[in-house]
Amino acid sequence: MPGGRERNLATGGPAVALALVLIASISVGICARPAGAESAPDESLTAALLSQGIPQNRIRGADAEGIPIVCGTDNLEPVPGARTPRPPASGVPAARTPIPNHTVGWEVIPGVIRNDGIDTFRLEVSVSSLVNRVLLEYIPSQLVAPGPAPLELFDDGLGEDQAAGDSVYTAGPFSYDPARPIADFFLHDPGGPSGLDLVGVGRIKFEEIGGGTSQFLLDPEVGLLRSDIPATQSAQHSADILSSAHVINVQTDSRDGQRFMRYLGGNLSNLSHAVYEVIPDIVDFMLVFTTYKLEHQERTSSPNFIAAIHSVVQTNFTGSSRILRDNSASYGSAGRLQSMNILDAYARGISSDNAAHEITHQWACWVGWTLPVCEGAHYYPRTNGASLVGGFQWLDNGDGTFTANCDEGRNGAHHAPPLDKYMAGLIEGSAVPPIHIYDSSLSVLDKCDGEPIVPDDLVGTTVIEDIQALYGVRTPSVAEAQKDFRIAFVAETNGRLMNPTELTFYEILAAHATADLAPEDPDPYLGFNWVPMGRFFGEGTTWSSDLCITDDDADTVCDVLDICDGSDDTVDSDSDGVPDGCDQCPGEDDSEDADDDDIPDACDDCPTDPYNDADGDTLCADADNCPLDSNLLQEDADDDGVGDACDACPGFDDGLDADSDGAPDDCDLCTNVGGVQNMTIGPKVALKKINADAVVGNDQLRASGSFVLNSESGFGGLDPVADGARVVVTATDGTSRVDVTIPGGAFDGSTGWKVSGPGSKYFYVDKSRPPVNNGLRKILIKDQNDKNPGQVGIKIKAKEGNYPVVSGDEPIQLLVVLGASQSSLGGECGETVFSAGDCRFVAADKKLTCRQ
Repeated sequence: MPGGRERNLATGGPAVALALVLIASISVGICARPAGAESAPDESLTAALLSQGIPQNRIRGADAEGIPIVCGTDNLEPVPGARTPRPPASGVPAARTPIPNHTVGWEVIPGVIRNDGIDTFRLEVSVSSLVNRVLLEYIPSQLVAPGPAPLELFDDGLGEDQAAGDSVYTAGPFSYDPARPIADFFLHDPGGPSGLDLVGVGRIKFEEIGGGTSQFLLDPEVGLLRSDIPATQSAQHSADILSSAHVINVQTDSRDGQRFMRYLGGNLSNLSHAVYEVIPDIVDFMLVFTTYKLEHQERTSSPNFIAAIHSVVQTNFTGSSRILRDNSASYGSAGRLQSMNILDAYARGISSDNAAHEITHQWACWVGWTLPVCEGAHYYPRTNGASLVGGFQWLDNGDGTFTANCDEGRNGAHHAPPLDKYMAGLIEGSAVPPIHIYDSSLSVLDKCDGEPIVPDDLVGTTVIEDIQALYGVRTPSVAEAQKDFRIAFVAETNGRLMNPTELTFYEILAAHATADLAPEDPDPYLGFNWVPMGRFFGEGTTWSSDLCITDDDADTVCDVLDICDGSDDTVDSDSDGVPDGCDQCPGEDDSEDADDDDIPDACDDCPTDPYNDADGDTLCADADNCPLDSNLLQEDADDDGVGDACDACPGFDDGLDADSDGAPDDCDLCTNVGGVQNMTIGPKVALKKINADAVVGNDQLRASGSFVLNSESGFGGLDPVADGARVVVTATDGTSRVDVTIPGGAFDGSTGWKVSGPGSKYFYVDKSRPPVNNGLRKILIKDQNDKNPGQVGIKIKAKEGNYPVVSGDEPIQLLVVLGASQSSLGGECGETVFSAGDCRFVAADKKLTCRQ
């Protein structure tokens, strides 16, 4: 044998009883289709699943290797058994027990290495029955291996192998080739964390005693961490518990996560009780990373295909087919923990739709079997459920037909659908649209390929009233339902704790899953990636994975929950809920704050003025006619209640503001538009060659949008040929940056107005060089009454003008008057106010674009 090593045969592992004791429902499987995975499911694997009773409509595509990804529902929920007693912390790693009978397993140790060519790992393959040989048949080119493929793994206690005859076959050391770059972003999604990657280790082949071969369904992988990423801070709490800011690493010798996922009797309460030894009872969901792999020895056994699993701990709302129950005490929680969620190892399990899918099961699809909406815990794929747990988005074609958008739903989505949000208590039932289903004889694949869904295809429709008639209205109500959620990310390791590189890898993942996004950031797509999930649920919810572990001020209140950092939170002499160390108004109730300025009323010089005399004239805002402009004498020449120092329209009543835009009517270019900014239909303004472009007279302007005329005469009352028009762009402070009045007059071959058709379009054209009206070259005014009564569309094009918009002016306002100045008083005008998120400078600050 190579190196003089003798090969030992694996011994059989101890018998393990497989028992599932039922009380409620578990969702099994994940239906996410990996991005870029175009391969069809392996036909032989698909046939094996079908033969085991897995329905075809639960085989939702395949991963990049062609291995089917199964969605399944098991209406059994294991009852947490007696928790395995935890031995006293000894500082000695727990001994790893043999795997259950009729199973195989693999593990890479450590499970993450840096891409520096220095870090190494070993590959361990566990068996529960005798084999002749274990081979690593294929080794990816990114890895530097101890020998060429096929590489034999040994169980002889030599080299990398830890113990002879323990049924654990080992090879190593392996390292990463530093000449090979790793992906810029995890799973190649720019919305994911950077500096993380996954790489396959190779293909394992078992040579069986007596002939024949077998293999894993899913072969080993190892995590990669870019060499320049610093190690996360950590704390070891006992011989088998390690933590960082967002991850708790629990070492077990029972492989509870994978055993639970494979229906091998894993006890999740072992993991949850370990977590509660470190943190208080503050988490709603535990999400467990399994860092090792366990499979049934029969490669095509259906549990091997499961990518994640959700186990209900409690149901704390009514209005669904689930009954109220609270089993949290069995998991070590006093009523807070709602579910345990287990992810498969590495790429098969670590994806955003897996994580969000399992959490969504806490609320989704609990409408029973009598309504044509869900099969068990998943929506029928033939519905418009549009949820990560089933169904797809249907786009209304406006003619009674629909087109299925299968990029939104079971394969990944940007947002949770209305019915899921209703069940979570985030929206009212009135916001839930009907759920349709089409005939089961029709192909889901054909519909996903664009075949329209026509009325004759539909065989059922469920409205929210149907659900409420069965189960009542959801309680708690939207006003009272929980909106702030906390996830504890738990990494289970087998017989050892993570090293710093491994913990850093999972810390980055856990922190990123609940990271805050900037308001201008787009909503992430939750698919085969790892992106923040908060926008997916939306509706004002907050999601956190910060763990309550550290207590820097030693007041027995952890830093995450600390009210008064640096002082003892337990000392509150006036019992107002604010510890003495942060009490602003000792002896008084700090919670009484009428103007919400964070100064308690009893200590507030201006208790009804949130700005506390912002202009410094000794008058609080409630007694100051110019709260932001110093005017001790309170002069008000026009007696309109607004002091002269801040009068927006001197000589007129500032209180008259028909359109509520802050500009008094007598000084407003556009009034009487129904009390709102009315250009709300696709407004867009683009200014080029401005700001950083110092060339005078080369500025460009394009603008478009639609609005509904407030005047009773509608489009027929307009006559730009006689009355002209006016275009105004103002900065955020109200200062005019562009103000061009276009006179009336028919087109004379050079400039003027044209009429198209029976008065349905007006054109202003200026062919002169440069255009005579500050660059205004074209204006189109179009009747859009066919879309909405009284609607008019406008398009504006200008060049060779002077538009002095600069950084800081945004968000700008566009205003168009369709006629003479007095026309605005009759509602023949449109205006919009863009928000800060609608506008951005690009091209080195030479171009400003605003759109809604």
